[in-house]
Formats: sequence, C-alpha cells, structure tokens
Amino acid sequence: MGIEADPQVLQQVTTTLRNAESDLDTGAAPPPVPQAGDITELLAATLSLLCEGVGNVAASAGGLGQAVAEGRADYETIDYDQALNLKRTQTGG
Repeated sequence: MGIEADPQVLQQVTTTLRNAESDLDTGAAPPPVPQAGDITELLAATLSLLCEGVGNVAASAGGLGQAVAEGRADYETIDYDQALNLKRTQTGG
C-alpha cells in the first residue's frame, strides 16, 4: 500500500495559494485615514490591524504555496526514482 498524489492537482493547489497571496497582498494596503470624528484614531488603528492581519494571511498563503510546490517536486523525483528501481528489479538489472 502506498501514497499516491496527482502532480496536476498539486500544481493547481500551488497556483491557487500563490494567487490568493497576490490578491490578499493587494488588499493589505491600509486605506486612507477615515474621517470619523471622535473615533477616527480608533478606526484608523482598527483598519491598520486588519490590514496587518490580511498581510499575514497573504504571506502564509504564499508560504504554503511554496511548500506545496517543493513537495510536488520531491514527490515527482522520488516517484520517478522508485519507478526506475522497480523496473531494474523486474528486469534483473
């Protein structure tokens, strides 16, 4: 019994995560300071905190995308090597 992964699905996951990073990163820029009277500072601080959180999520999505891409490459290398080993074993060489 073994583990099997579809490299195309892994590539789709990588692409989705990298696109999410890009999309979220675009939205992570703080908006202009709101004009909200007495609560302007509170709203500005809240928006800043939210934007920082979105930036952190973007960075995490990018990191996950990179990890999936590396895992895919490792999987393909190992899978190929094992297929060669199996072929050598079957042919006696």
